[in-house]
Amino acid sequence: MAKEMKVCAEFSHHISAFWLPSYRRKTLETGSVGAGFLISPVAKSCYPSESFPFISKPKQITAIERILGLRESIPFSYKDPLPHSVGYSVSATLSLSYSFASLMHISGKPTIGEICRLAHIADVKSGTGLGDVSAICGGRGVVLRLTPGAPGYSVVDSIVTDLEKYTVITSVISKMSTSVMLRRLADSLESEGTRAYEEFLSDPSIEKLVELGRSFSMRVGMMSEELDRELSSILKKQDPLGYFVKKGLVVVVADKGETDSIYENMKAKFGNARKHRIMEEGLRIRFNQ
Repeated sequence: MAKEMKVCAEFSHHISAFWLPSYRRKTLETGSVGAGFLISPVAKSCYPSESFPFISKPKQITAIERILGLRESIPFSYKDPLPHSVGYSVSATLSLSYSFASLMHISGKPTIGEICRLAHIADVKSGTGLGDVSAICGGRGVVLRLTPGAPGYSVVDSIVTDLEKYTVITSVISKMSTSVMLRRLADSLESEGTRAYEEFLSDPSIEKLVELGRSFSMRVGMMSEELDRELSSILKKQDPLGYFVKKGLVVVVADKGETDSIYENMKAKFGNARKHRIMEEGLRIRFNQ
């Protein structure tokens, strides 16, 4: 008997600079509008595999199994180098990873749309995300989510810009689940998300995105005035494009030539830092891995 071919899916992570939740009766139409960055490193899911990678099932996996009527978990390999519950969209990459493995197991030939829609439904039903799956599945580089919903229902666009020119540096400062964040900030997300979205549409550029990310994160309460002053002070010599806070994540966008010095300053200040590339694509399928 021929050995079953291993197929792997790689998913970029997505960091939103601002967002406006949109809740509809239908899960496929629920989501968010906003804008953000696809970044490295990638999460990787491979099927088939000999084992299931979790002792305690994440909520999205349980949701996918219920949707598909699975009686047992599907063995698959899964690696994501970034931490969850801080703002890296790890919930979305996990939903996509298990959606991919489950549909490969069931049919062996799922479409990208099927994988992405199942992942979106799992994220929404689990309260772990609204727009990241659509951004990852439909965007390139700097992503604009124009209408909410799952892939195939949402409208996603991307800004034409020289992605090689810029770098993203992040530091984790706290943890907060998406469901808690959406509940605590519901009123301010509605007003400030609308304001940022309308302003960005008048000037859809990477410069405007970072500018709005800063004002949005301050107005909704994710970045304090004290933290803003501290970041301005430690980054003034490098003069980055800008910075903002997403949940528990400080995000700095800068020219590539300033990467190392900003990284060292961030690490010294917060005790941790990561360098990221802005990714040209959100997902990739690889065969015979």
